[in-house]
Amino acid sequence: LDLAKLVVANICGVDSGMEEKTVENQDILFLKDYLKDNMSLYLPRIQKLKEILNYSETIVESEKKAPNIFSFATSELSQDAMFAYLIKWADPHNMDIDKEMCQLGQSFLKLLTSSENLIIDSVEVGSQWRKIDIWVEINNDTILIIEDKTNTSIHDNQLDRYRAIIEDEYNGKRNIQLFTYVKTGNEPKAVLEEIKKKGYKTINRAQILAILNTYRGNNPIVLNYK
Repeated sequence: LDLAKLVVANICGVDSGMEEKTVENQDILFLKDYLKDNMSLYLPRIQKLKEILNYSETIVESEKKAPNIFSFATSELSQDAMFAYLIKWADPHNMDIDKEMCQLGQSFLKLLTSSENLIIDSVEVGSQWRKIDIWVEINNDTILIIEDKTNTSIHDNQLDRYRAIIEDEYNGKRNIQLFTYVKTGNEPKAVLEEIKKKGYKTINRAQILAILNTYRGNNPIVLNYK
C-alpha cells in the first residue's frame, strides 16, 4: 500500500504525506521517465484502485446505520419491485449506462433461470399480471415467471394455476417456459420438495446474497437491499 501511494502521488505531482526523501536526483528522473513511458498500463490500474476505495467508503457509510428504505418497504410487493429492477438491468442495452449494474442483473437472471451460459439479447419484465408476481420475457424464445415470497408460503394451488396461465398464453409463442420460486424467509424442506415436483426451481436467501456480494458498485438501492 505504501508503494502504491508513492507511485500515485508521483504521477499526480502531489505530496504523499509519507515524508520520503530523495537520495539520488537521477533516480527520480528515471522514475518519472519510466512512469511516463508506461502510463497506459498504470492509468487503468489507478482507476480500479479508485473504484475499490470508493466502494469501501460506501460500505463504511452504510455501517454507520444510515436510513435504509427496506427497513420500511418490507412487503413482498417491495421485494417484487427490487427483483424486477435488478432483472431489467440485465438488458445488454444498459451496459453503457452502468456496466456493473448490468453485470449484476445478468448474474441474477442467470441464477433465476439456472443457466450460467444464458446469452441475453433483450429483457422485458413486469409484475402483478394475472396475480403472477414477476414475468420476464428473455430474447425471443423464453418466458420466466417468478413466485416471490418473504415469510408467507404457497396457497390455493397458485403454482399450478400460474403454470396453466403461461402454457395457455405462450404455447406456440415462446418455446422455453421457466418457473422459479424465490423465498427469502425460511421454508420447510418438505414444502420445497413439493414445489420442485410442480416444476419450479427454488431459490433461497443465501443464493441471492452470493450474487449481491459480487457487486462492487455504489448503487444505494442494491446496497440497502443487501
